Amino acid sequence: MAVSDTIRGFRTQFLYTIHRVIYDCNSDLLYAPEGIEDLDIKKNGIVIETIQIKNYNKKIQPSDLTSPAGTTSFFKRAINTLSKNKNACIHFVSFGEVGNYLQNTSSLKEFLKQNKKDKELRNNAKLLSLQYKLSVVDESTLYNEISTKLKVQFPAFNPDKEIKYMLQWVSEKAENHNDFTYEEFIKELQCYQAFENRQKAALSELGIRIIPLFDQSLHLDTNVLKQQFYSGISASSCHIANDLDIIRPEKNIAIHNAFKEKNVVIINGASGQGKSTLAYRYIKDNCALAFEIMYCDMYSLSNLRATLTELCTGLTVPVTLYFDAKPADDSWILLVKTFSVVKNVRCLISLRNEDWNQYRSRLGSEVMYKDIELTLNKSEAQLIYKALCQHNKKIIVDFESSWDKLGNNVPLLEFVYFITQGQALKDKLASQWNLLSQNEKTVFEKIITVNFFGGKIKRRSKVLLEHGSYSNVQNAIEKYIGEFFVENTNGFLSEVHPIRTKILIESIYGNDSDIMIENALSFYFKSEINDAHLYLLNLYREGMATNQLISFATNEPILPAKQFAGIVRALIWKGTEEYFSENRPLIDLLKEKSGPLWEFHLPVNFTEINIKQSLVNLLKYCHEAHDVSNIVDSFPSQYQIFRSLNNFISNKLTVSCSSSSDWITLSDALYRISLGHSSPCIKLKGEIESALLTTAEISSILLGLKSLKIKEDCWGALEKIFIKKLRIEQLITNFFISDRSIEATCYLDYIGGNDCLTNHQLKDYSTNSYLVRIINLLRRAFPDKESYHVKLGKDDLSDMIIDSEKNILKSNLPIDAGLKLELALLINIRTKLAYPTKRIMLQD
Repeated sequence: MAVSDTIRGFRTQFLYTIHRVIYDCNSDLLYAPEGIEDLDIKKNGIVIETIQIKNYNKKIQPSDLTSPAGTTSFFKRAINTLSKNKNACIHFVSFGEVGNYLQNTSSLKEFLKQNKKDKELRNNAKLLSLQYKLSVVDESTLYNEISTKLKVQFPAFNPDKEIKYMLQWVSEKAENHNDFTYEEFIKELQCYQAFENRQKAALSELGIRIIPLFDQSLHLDTNVLKQQFYSGISASSCHIANDLDIIRPEKNIAIHNAFKEKNVVIINGASGQGKSTLAYRYIKDNCALAFEIMYCDMYSLSNLRATLTELCTGLTVPVTLYFDAKPADDSWILLVKTFSVVKNVRCLISLRNEDWNQYRSRLGSEVMYKDIELTLNKSEAQLIYKALCQHNKKIIVDFESSWDKLGNNVPLLEFVYFITQGQALKDKLASQWNLLSQNEKTVFEKIITVNFFGGKIKRRSKVLLEHGSYSNVQNAIEKYIGEFFVENTNGFLSEVHPIRTKILIESIYGNDSDIMIENALSFYFKSEINDAHLYLLNLYREGMATNQLISFATNEPILPAKQFAGIVRALIWKGTEEYFSENRPLIDLLKEKSGPLWEFHLPVNFTEINIKQSLVNLLKYCHEAHDVSNIVDSFPSQYQIFRSLNNFISNKLTVSCSSSSDWITLSDALYRISLGHSSPCIKLKGEIESALLTTAEISSILLGLKSLKIKEDCWGALEKIFIKKLRIEQLITNFFISDRSIEATCYLDYIGGNDCLTNHQLKDYSTNSYLVRIINLLRRAFPDKESYHVKLGKDDLSDMIIDSEKNILKSNLPIDAGLKLELALLINIRTKLAYPTKRIMLQD
């Protein structure tokens, strides 16, 4: 039986199950999918009907109802069922034609009596034929009848969404061998309808950071989508929603089986191997509740976790979160760690081989995952070729010559392009590039170079108009949209696909990486780059020298805030790499002498917490621990990590902020600089628009400015706004600031829920976590204080609360950025040495 038959069979099997449940409408019955047969129906603990369901692409014969090994069959199992209940119905349901012997009771009886190999079947031929029932059904009729029936009961019933959800619910029941009743089915359906009603409002809080997948039909031009998909662009959910992909059933089943074992599945492979296409296809076919995460950080993931926890109350079908990691992006690790332990949430990640190999050690032992490496071998390529030929009758290239020309390591994208377009993608792009005018090449060189390193540039950017008139540049861009780049809704030009961009980069620069790096650096300060540090890390991987970066940066009269912050983070990352390289012998010796405790002994601590004495006290009880103090004392100062950064910020720099997000990004960079005990000469330009900022954002800005004693004239105004907003949000009645401490008394809003519990933070309703969150905000806004004391005010319910007061010293409250800096160093070491992770305090 083909894999495709198996997938189709499961879907229609569960569709028939739903049909039976709602049309039986019987509270006394118990339904057991994947019981003795595909569906067993019980009453008072006894099987009253056993149902075998088949959906093949051929006429079904009695032999198809026998197990592959021939050891059992539908009718052999039916004899056992009838021995316990002679009135049980032996029901065969087919989604297609059946052979003569299965069409009625007399034909079946004749067939069974003629069975020379099995005496038991011959002896029970009469009983089996008397209890036998045949139903020939079709998928569309079942679907329409389910929709009609449920719309009567639930006028707002949406068949496209709700039947898909209930199919997965039945599937989960089948896989776990759980029975269910009609009432449980209806209750689950009602829970899903409640989810649908809450979803729109809940997700609006999260903005564009998360989008529902395959949630609604999009009326897009299929011909346009088809042309895009087969011309080698990055796949989107729209392409898969219109079934333009070639289904890879074995890969789909591999993901499905992986999720049976673990909640995290990671698809890794080279660019162009169809990772995102496969992920979207799996989600479309198997996941009723799925969301794509567009952006990962601690704040947005905390909100997402809280929202999903509340949103999915009562649902038993897992929620699937999908994240397609961009090159050098490691934020997916935070996503996985946040949700890997959350009940009923599954994470599906797709990323490149090189990033998987670099970052996999950071998952540690706390994340249980299955990884699937995606490659294209000749046998699968041949199946895809046949499927493409069925889709497109105009294909004229033959498989063998195509495979020989492209080679064994060809990415799926290039293989599909060659088959459907009749020429290699590399040849097509090279010929297009050679036909361009010199001005067009100059304009496109900027766009493609920025894209290659992870950035994007506005279509109407001034930097693109330096070598041509506005109309000429726009016409040229319009002509090559979809070939060299794509335009998003905000007018930014980004890459069509990494493979296309890499081919174009080779056409532009050949082997001259020096010119490529120089151009990429000059474009860095003129482009819109969301993850600026990743852009620079990609440059480092291509061979950029630190002196080059600093030279370009210091020649800029004004540095945009996000580009400045990117430089700070990239130089710190480079510093951690150099620290490892220069101290490799000492690290190896420390690892040899202290084993898994090596990370605790490593003399690097940017948390502002003195953990050295705690470690000494802890090791007093560990008699097998070696004294490694001489090794530890041999390490150079941890501030060696900031050597390149200090070289950069020793120059006179002007940094401009044009938005609130700029100030937030900049403030994080300022705090990171302060960890190096540096004294930079930085002038800031721009005004802080604090009215729309949250308390968390204001506290972050205050932390950055205060850590380097910059812009002191605006501290007071920011503090006043922060305190005012915090007092309103947390119902703070008493608020006292002294030279050394802060004290606050707050009240819980039992009816409405304090704002920090409902909108801005993880919905952990323990008062301990609630008070600690307030203290963390105070710690960032007022980093000079020595202690922070917050308590709940007395009311009618306060005597029932255990944790009603927290008093925490600054020395026990690390800032996230300090932890992340230590983590960056440890990641560099672990990645290069494959050391195990033991330092629990440094989890993200």
